[in-house]
Amino acid sequence: MRYVCVDTGFLIGLYGARDQYRPEASSHFLRLFGSGNNRLVIPWPILYETVSTRLVKHRQGMLGLERDWKRLAASNRLKMLPDEPYRANVIEDCFGQPGRPLSAVDRVIRNILADPRMQISAFVTFNPGDFADVCQQFNRELVCAASVDRK
Repeated sequence: MRYVCVDTGFLIGLYGARDQYRPEASSHFLRLFGSGNNRLVIPWPILYETVSTRLVKHRQGMLGLERDWKRLAASNRLKMLPDEPYRANVIEDCFGQPGRPLSAVDRVIRNILADPRMQISAFVTFNPGDFADVCQQFNRELVCAASVDRK
């Protein structure tokens, strides 16, 4: 079983209303989680960003998210990852590293990816530049869900 963590932009592309990256996100989701035994890992900050006011107003997106997550949960292929161990110093890092403008959520995700105890095999994102170094350093496959950065 491979553990695959996904970024907010990927989930918004998958479930957001008329998102320009929906075809790429759908294709990657089907390939990774349509069959087989890959396990979807969702850190809580990713869930907070994804299930925003905008998404909950998009009924079709919420129905798709519910359908997919219930299917994965029923086969024990959905893991919600607490972020408490990875939040230390995140705000200080935002102040102390002005040359690297990353959100607090991205910094938490980078801390998760940098934890050698985590069994994450791959990370799926539309923003590979924010995570390429940490994925390479900790031998995690970086799946670029689109050919261009979303930023």
